Amino acid sequence: MNKKEEFNASKMNYGPRGWLLVIYGLAISFFATCTADSLKQLALLDICTARGWDYYDITSIAALFGWINLIAYRAIGKVLQKYSVRKVGMIILPIFAITVATILHMQSQIAFIGIYYLFTAAMGMVTQLVIPTYINNWFPRKKGVIIGITTAGFPAGACAGIALYYFLERTIGAQAVYFFYAGVFIVITILAAIFLPDYPEECGGYPDNDPSVSREEANKILAAGKVEVDNSFWTTKRLLTTPQFWMVLIACGLTALCNNSFTSCLVPRMLAAGYDRGAAVGFVSIAMICGAVGSFVIGFVDSKIGPRNTLTVMGGLALTACILNIIPGTFTAVAAMVFIGCIMGGAANMLMSTTTSMWGRYTFRSVYGLILPINELFGSLGKLLTARAAKSALGFNLAYGLAAVFAIIVIVVSRMIKLDSIKKIEVENGVDILH
Repeated sequence: MNKKEEFNASKMNYGPRGWLLVIYGLAISFFATCTADSLKQLALLDICTARGWDYYDITSIAALFGWINLIAYRAIGKVLQKYSVRKVGMIILPIFAITVATILHMQSQIAFIGIYYLFTAAMGMVTQLVIPTYINNWFPRKKGVIIGITTAGFPAGACAGIALYYFLERTIGAQAVYFFYAGVFIVITILAAIFLPDYPEECGGYPDNDPSVSREEANKILAAGKVEVDNSFWTTKRLLTTPQFWMVLIACGLTALCNNSFTSCLVPRMLAAGYDRGAAVGFVSIAMICGAVGSFVIGFVDSKIGPRNTLTVMGGLALTACILNIIPGTFTAVAAMVFIGCIMGGAANMLMSTTTSMWGRYTFRSVYGLILPINELFGSLGKLLTARAAKSALGFNLAYGLAAVFAIIVIVVSRMIKLDSIKKIEVENGVDILH
């Protein structure tokens, strides 16, 4: 049996620098979420109280940041097609660190909102574009488990962020907490600048840490791949007129929509069901913990059965969560939190994994820079639909009923995705693209 046949996508033999990349992604997602959640839930309330600002005015304005960021994501996606991901990360991550260190110093409400926007934009660019591009470049076939590990930082940060801030704030003060977080991001930037080039071949390694080809052959393939990055066959027009692009977008986008439908109303839904605030927080904690574990589990499943089948599983999990949420009772509520946690952990994995699997290591940047902003638009609609449905006579049951419909669509559309379809289109057009 040759080495190609022996390749194991779930084997965690990443090598020293590969593990550094895993830690890079996990640390950024964890500490960025800790920073964002503590700012939104605690520090912002203190700032508004101290300076006489209206907390709800600022959070309402902040809700618009996600829509503005769609344009920013598209712009950075185009930049990543032309420039080194390491260099882009070396610019954006320090900007993020500066916003973290200075945001509590803003005395003007306008200045605060401006810094707050830069904070959210830089965080999104690093976590949603820089880290996935790095993972695609280093581990195009082993991306499933690695995405699962790195994105576990989001639910873990959401679960630990408030408690960590509360402890540190009482120990060293609020401003020192954000100086500490900013310092973490600067250290991460320096380590990445020194040890993490764009591709493993540039530091003597191999894609997926798999030396199944000679050093000369690996370098030759990389050189040809870089030409593809600069001259992509997959233009914006071609992508938008390719049905499989929309199949991936609908399946992943509606998965993100279901995830946001669940996570945007966890506490209000529990309160509406008659539980007190303490119990509601307990339910949310279950979901967050399951999210951290579920991220790895979904990534491992992805590495075994592929993103197409994993999307089908995600649709089934979302549908089950909807049914459990509609059925009254503490047991079903707890069970629903477990399923929601798995969806929370896995939803962030699927778009990047599916894109890499279908378009390959070198075309990824061209596709992801376009598909991500549209996917984020789908996700943002989840919060809106849940908020509007919750105000209806049916309340949250209507919200979960709608989410169930979307979950069924995910199941159906995921079966229509053909992972080899993109390669066939390339062959039909006489284009020999490396995958």
